Amino acid sequence: MTTSTTATTATATKQYEQPKNDEWTDEEEKVFDEFGIGEGDVSMRKLIRGQRSINKRFYETLEVVLDRLSKPKDKKSGRDEELNEVIELNKGVPGDSPGCGG
Repeated sequence: MTTSTTATTATATKQYEQPKNDEWTDEEEKVFDEFGIGEGDVSMRKLIRGQRSINKRFYETLEVVLDRLSKPKDKKSGRDEELNEVIELNKGVPGDSPGCGG
């Protein structure tokens, strides 16, 4: 019997499907080289892969929220400036390599 939580998890997993454990993408190999993670350190490679995936999800979520967030009209509160600062900060989130993964 499949619970709704299990079904939701399965759907989310399919959406962010990753290569098999022993197959590393060229982009991942570049990140591993940059961090000095050798071929034999499979656990660390899996950890980095997972963290990069999580980082990408956070970034994409924040990007959608900021795109849909309406700017307050009250100029006295300074909220427009604060929101613009957050939007500008978010534009640099992936940053230089290694950045967010996929």
